[in-house]
Amino acid sequence: MGPSGAGKTTLLECISLRNRKFEGAVHYDNRGPTGEFFTCSVLVHQKELLFGFMTPREHLLFHAIARMSKNHTIEQINARVEEVLQEVKLEKCADTIVGGTDPIYMRKGLSGGERKRLSIAAELLLAPQLIFLDEPSSGLDSVMSESIFGTLKDLTQSGRIVVASVHCPSSEMCQQFTHVLLLTFDGRLAYHGRQDAAIRYFSSLSYQCPENYNPSDFYLKLISATPGADPAQEKARMNQLVAAYNASDMVRKTPLAPDETHKQFQMVFGHASSWTLFKINLWRAFIQLQRDWVTFVLWGLVSALVGGLFGILYWQQARSNWRNLLGLLFSVVVANLFTSSLAVMMRFPLDWAIVVREYFSGSNAIGPYLVARFIVDAPMGYGPFLLITLLYWMTGMDSDIGKFVIFALTFISGNWASTSMGQYVSSFSANPFIGLTILPAFVAPMIMFSGILYERSSVPAWLSWLQTLSIVNYSFSALMIQQIHILPKPLALLVMQFVELNPDTMGWDIGMLWIMNFGFQILTYINLSLRLRFATG
Repeated sequence: MGPSGAGKTTLLECISLRNRKFEGAVHYDNRGPTGEFFTCSVLVHQKELLFGFMTPREHLLFHAIARMSKNHTIEQINARVEEVLQEVKLEKCADTIVGGTDPIYMRKGLSGGERKRLSIAAELLLAPQLIFLDEPSSGLDSVMSESIFGTLKDLTQSGRIVVASVHCPSSEMCQQFTHVLLLTFDGRLAYHGRQDAAIRYFSSLSYQCPENYNPSDFYLKLISATPGADPAQEKARMNQLVAAYNASDMVRKTPLAPDETHKQFQMVFGHASSWTLFKINLWRAFIQLQRDWVTFVLWGLVSALVGGLFGILYWQQARSNWRNLLGLLFSVVVANLFTSSLAVMMRFPLDWAIVVREYFSGSNAIGPYLVARFIVDAPMGYGPFLLITLLYWMTGMDSDIGKFVIFALTFISGNWASTSMGQYVSSFSANPFIGLTILPAFVAPMIMFSGILYERSSVPAWLSWLQTLSIVNYSFSALMIQQIHILPKPLALLVMQFVELNPDTMGWDIGMLWIMNFGFQILTYINLSLRLRFATG
C-alpha cells in the first residue's frame, strides 16, 4: 500500500522480475531465481487488455493452447479451461462477448469486475504458485472490489501466494490481508509485516488508530504527505517512520542479498511451437473477421463509393483523353496508398499492445502473429477489387477480361504493399498518432518520385534511389503500361515518352510491389523484435 506515486507498480514489477532495471537482488526461498521462474509466477497488470470480439472461453482457450499444448492433449486443455472458469466464477458468462469501449470494437459485453476476473483467469491456467497483481480493484466499485479480493482469498486456500498493490481498500478487504507492506510518499519502506500486528507497531511509535476506523485509511494517512503542511516537516516525519522500521526486529531478521542475480539469467517465454502459435493466431483473427462484419461490409461500401465517383468523373474518357487517363491512374494509385496504409495504422497499434502483453506471459510470438495477420487481411482486398472493377468498366478501358484481371491484380498488389508499409510505420509506437505523424515522411517521397509530378530524367543522381522505393511509381507504371495501347498508336508512343516509361518493365514493376510488400513485413518484424528486446531490459 502507498499513496499515488509512491512506486507500488514499479516495486511489483521489480520483485516479479518483469522489470530488471534496478539495483540489488531478488531471492525466493533463499536462492536466486532462474529463467524457469516465469513458469511458476504471473503478473496481472492494472489495465486489462483484451480482444473485445472474443468470449471468455475462447480467450482462455487461446492462452491454454499457447501455454499447455506441448505437454497436454486438447481434451485436458479444454478441461483446464472449464476448471479456471469455475475458479474465478465466470462460468455463467463464459460465452458472452468481452466487448469494450476501444475504437476498434465498441460493444457492450462483460462488466468491469468480470473483465478483471478474466485477466486473472488467463494467468491461472498453469496453476502458478506466485501471483502478482497491480491494483486489482482499480476502477471497480466496493462490491466488485470485495468480490475480486474474495476470489483472490480463495486462491490462497490452495497454497498459492498472492501479492497485490492496493490504494485504499475497505476495512473488510483489509482484514483479508495476511501481510502489509507500506511505502511512504517518497517511495521508502515504512512497514513490512503481518497485517494484524501493524496497528500495535504504529501504536508503539505513538501513532494511534482511532476506534472503528478503517485501518487502510489510517495507514494511508500516516505515510502520505499532508496537504498544505510544511514539506520539510513532512520529510522529517517520513524519515522518522523509515528509521524506526529499519531499527525494528522485522528488518534485523530479514537477510539482505547483495548479488544482482536478476541480471544473470535469460527469461523463458513461450510454451508452444511456432506452428501452434500461428494456428491459434489465425483462428483468432478469423473470429475477428467474422464478428466484426460491420467493418468488413463498410470497407466494401466505401471502396465501391470511391470507385463509382472515379467512374462518374472520368466516364468513358480513358480512350479519348490521354491527360485524363494519366490523371485517373495517378489519382487512384495515390488514393490506394493512403486508404490502405491508414486503415491498418489505426488498428495495428491497439492489437499490438495486447500481443506484447501475451508475449511477456508466454502466450504469443511476433512471427506467428504477423503471418496470421497477413493471411487474414488478404480478404480485405475485395474492397480495392470493387473499386477498380467499377472504375475500369465505367471509364472505358480495355474490354478484354484477361487484361482486366491482370489490371485488378496489379492494383491489389499495390494495395497490399501499401498495407504493409502502413503496418511498418505504425510499428514504431503504441500510439496511433505517432504513426500518423511519421507517415508523411514515407508517403511524400513516394508521390514526388512517381514520375508524374517530376520528370524522371531530371531527378538528381543522388536522389534517384528514392524512385526505387516508391509504391506509387511501380503501381502507376504497371497500370499505365497495361492500358497505353487503348490510345491511338502515335499518341501512345508520345505519352510513353512524356512519362518516360518502358513497356518492357511491367513485370519488374509488379515484382517490385511484392518485394516491397514482403520487405515491409520483414522490417516490421525486425522493428517489433527490437522494441521487445529493449522493453525487457
